[in-house]
Amino acid sequence: MSPPLILCIDTATDVCSVALGRGAQLLAYSDMHEGRAHAKYLPRMIEEVLERQHLSVAQLGAVCVAGGPGSYTGLRVGVATAKGLCHVAQIPLIEVSTLLALADAARAVVEADYYLSLLDARRMEVYSCVVDREGRILRPFCAEQLHADSYRALTEGEKTVAVVGTGAEKFRNTLGTNTAFVFPDIAVSARHMLARAYERFQAAHFEDLLRFEPRYLKPPNITRPKKFIL
Repeated sequence: MSPPLILCIDTATDVCSVALGRGAQLLAYSDMHEGRAHAKYLPRMIEEVLERQHLSVAQLGAVCVAGGPGSYTGLRVGVATAKGLCHVAQIPLIEVSTLLALADAARAVVEADYYLSLLDARRMEVYSCVVDREGRILRPFCAEQLHADSYRALTEGEKTVAVVGTGAEKFRNTLGTNTAFVFPDIAVSARHMLARAYERFQAAHFEDLLRFEPRYLKPPNITRPKKFIL
């Protein structure tokens, strides 16, 4: 029996991304680097990725969505779309965080002792995740403020740390000079989700379609209007 077709959707950042794989093997993908336009572009991007392989939603074995943390609005668009596809095709929903996907992408191209994924959470905050060489999560995802000594303890004993994600440059500017940290150029993309999505499919690690909600970690950044119209 051949591996399932898995559609991956990542809308956790300003990047709107879709990837299609046969198991962990990438077949096609599309990345759109235009912030705050996920709802506009995502449906067509999904259609185009499937059309390239002459496939339909009905042929999918599962949908994998980036479940957070990340952009509040972006996450809601991605999760709602993924749930709709799963409901229509009667297939399981899988969740893989963008943070984990980035760490996995770094593990594939850079040798380090630890892999630190950072997503920009505005101001001096980031969403963070640390994994080891085997991809095991070393601490829960969190939202935190960066400072000069952030993660310096990871470099004790001449350990090296690969830092990736939209918050990597913010961390580099805060850190100063420390050669134990390396910064591979890896962009956010749904194609990085495939390997872990397939692992979770094989383990039947599926989400409850009705109860699943994104992992926001922070409340939405809503500003009050200066003038109220009565």
